[in-house]
Amino acid sequence: MPHIILKSSLDHLSFLDSRDEKPIFNPETLSVTYTPLGEDIRKTRIYETSPYESKKEELPILKKNGDVYSLSSRDQATVLEVTPLPRGIRLDLSTDRTDFGEFGLNLPFNFMGKKNGGGYARQFQFSSPYRSKDETYKYIELDNVDGNHLFLLFLSPADGWKIDYSPYVGGAYFVNLKALASFDPLYRKGKPFQNKLSLALLAVKDLDEGLAIATKMLGVPAIRYEKSYSLDGKGEVEVIGEADHVLLEGQGIFKTLPIVDGKAHYEGVLGKAYLTPIKNGRKGIDASVFGFGDFRELAERCNERILACKGLPTYDNLTEWQGYVPAMLRYMLRYGRRADYDAKIAEFMKVCLAKEEKDADIYIINTCSVTDVADHKCRQAVAHLHRQSPNAKIIVTGCYAQLKPDEIIKLPGVDLVLGINEKLDIDKYVEEIESGNESHIQHTETKEIKDFYPSRSYEDRTRCFLKV
Repeated sequence: MPHIILKSSLDHLSFLDSRDEKPIFNPETLSVTYTPLGEDIRKTRIYETSPYESKKEELPILKKNGDVYSLSSRDQATVLEVTPLPRGIRLDLSTDRTDFGEFGLNLPFNFMGKKNGGGYARQFQFSSPYRSKDETYKYIELDNVDGNHLFLLFLSPADGWKIDYSPYVGGAYFVNLKALASFDPLYRKGKPFQNKLSLALLAVKDLDEGLAIATKMLGVPAIRYEKSYSLDGKGEVEVIGEADHVLLEGQGIFKTLPIVDGKAHYEGVLGKAYLTPIKNGRKGIDASVFGFGDFRELAERCNERILACKGLPTYDNLTEWQGYVPAMLRYMLRYGRRADYDAKIAEFMKVCLAKEEKDADIYIINTCSVTDVADHKCRQAVAHLHRQSPNAKIIVTGCYAQLKPDEIIKLPGVDLVLGINEKLDIDKYVEEIESGNESHIQHTETKEIKDFYPSRSYEDRTRCFLKV
């Protein structure tokens, strides 16, 4: 029977999959994720891999009591207990600290988006994330090419999870999963802080087996389907575990469905509906289904809701609500242009990259200053761009701008000089110079810079450099 092997040595605890005896986590160290209470995450640094910056607290103190391992922080205010289960492990995290905004557990699974993972066949892909309609139940399945899947089940009330994307490869590739007892207050919206989190991590062969184990651990039935949509509003779902009936709730629908041979059949669904298994009056793990007729009508209904929103909640540097732009663009590629869609997209796309250098309204020059030649090349670039596009704005940033801002601002055509500390907020300064502000410098003296922000190579570059 597959399970998770725990091995300890000194202050280190390893988590191995019994099916191949390879580490589940990479790196193997579990830690706490948090944001400081009172910090506005909209003003933290923006990374390609995450919508905002979370901080990390290590759990370096390892103890064992019987079969239970405990990992705690240096001040012992935060403790993670690891308990073996027949098919995996139970993780119980708690803290006495009151200065956390976000609080949860970093689970650095050996995702496919990681380097040094032993090859893609040994790595995991984030799949089948789930939360019930009333937020009572949550789980995540992690797929593996060799069939060595994992099933993460939330055993305690929790706000949800957050994913850190891979900096090495684009698309749906990740490096870390944050299981969160409490979201940051910006997302929590008045809900109380939860200082405890309990999870079960199970070794399973597929999602069905994970759900079967979950129904036994939680004592409730679950719904499973082959597909979540229907062109005619009809469909069939499977009931896992014992249930008395299935409740169907949707647009203009509220009915009880009988269970025949472990299945329930539904019809008349238009839009989104929920199917919830009921046992002794208690709700189980539900599933949502979607019924629709014409695809174009469906797309227009979705876009109409976006058009009706005044000021979508983008939270400044958080981008979750901005997916409507490609959705509207895809609609117009398929069905033709619409003036109202164009206007909505224009609100978002105030600044975009020009295809040709000569067509740009704003130029950003990121400089080096390792030699006098580098400085000279910067001055040449400024002169060239100013001659080519005398009405365009020019922003100079980087090392040369940090070391000699007063020299650069005197160059004809330069509108703004940004120091090293300011260049990561360049989008804010772009809006400023668009409003017609006079040429100026935004600069922090080198000796006053306290923060370090890692960088990496892009596109055809193969080596990374640490800037000192």
